[in-house]
Amino acid sequence: MRRLFAALLIWTLTWPAVWAESDPALDSDMTNPGYVPHPEWFKQSFLDLNEDIEEASAEGRHLMLYFYQDGCPYCKMFIENGLGQHDIAEYAQQNFDIVAINIFGALEVTDVDGEALPEREYAMKTKVMFTPTLLVFGEEGSVIFRMNGYYTPPRFRAVMRFISERRYTSERFVEYYGSQDKQAENGVLYVESSTLSGPPFDLTDRDRDKPLLVMFEQKECLGCDELHQDIFRRPETQDILEKFEIAVLNIREKEPLTTPLGKEMDSLNWAMHLGVKVVPTQVMFDSEGKEVFRNEGYVKAFHVQSILDYVASGAYLEYDEFQRYIQVRADRLQEKGVAVNLME
Repeated sequence: MRRLFAALLIWTLTWPAVWAESDPALDSDMTNPGYVPHPEWFKQSFLDLNEDIEEASAEGRHLMLYFYQDGCPYCKMFIENGLGQHDIAEYAQQNFDIVAINIFGALEVTDVDGEALPEREYAMKTKVMFTPTLLVFGEEGSVIFRMNGYYTPPRFRAVMRFISERRYTSERFVEYYGSQDKQAENGVLYVESSTLSGPPFDLTDRDRDKPLLVMFEQKECLGCDELHQDIFRRPETQDILEKFEIAVLNIREKEPLTTPLGKEMDSLNWAMHLGVKVVPTQVMFDSEGKEVFRNEGYVKAFHVQSILDYVASGAYLEYDEFQRYIQVRADRLQEKGVAVNLME
């Protein structure tokens, strides 16, 4: 039972939010779907990544690694709702060689460094914490795009265009995709959630006894709406948020700020410097201004609270693996008689 519950925690920690989009199917019952067959056109690889990159590049395509696990509902969504759409599947086949990697698998992978190791160890080496995760490689063997968690079909189409058109050579995805979202000038920015004064924010001027939580958001963001209107209003979440200094940044307005390390930048350039791709993204820093953890997008209340508590409690110093901590936290809550609802 413990192993099953641990697996369920991993299965459900896989839902990045969208800029101004949603997928109604994600609100359906998320029961264990079991094994989901991969498309027949996935590349049958010997898992020698340099060889795969060379073969893809010779055909004008990119190598895309798809990290999955059996029983992952968001992997099922990606295969059936994403790649199951004709235009997406056709575009993917034309522009990518997709190779599947089981994060608990034992097949040998030879990575770009020439190291041979089992799939599960390669997943750990590449710090895969969510399924599905996609890694896209350039022809030189470097990762040019990383997708942590499930992206809805509109966003995944944009990712594929961004890569296949090689826009990554001249711009960042956060700018590319944001420029296509014409609704983002409207809506609400939840500045009342900030405990620090601004904009402009001076992120060096804060209570150093508390970790710093920086929320990269924008107006007209459905993930931001649910985060602030529901999850952040729950007493359990508020108790944890009180342990943070908080700044809500609008990346679309290019707000001037001083970063935790004392650099003068604007909110968009800092987001790009940190590698922020989507909103909402929460990035957490320690007293010295070092990033210690982030949540790239939106997850359900239990996982939001677990992510925040992982940093606020200092548990990240004890548990290198977040998945291990989330299991410990769930066990502690259940011992206290607290019901843990993963998808509430």
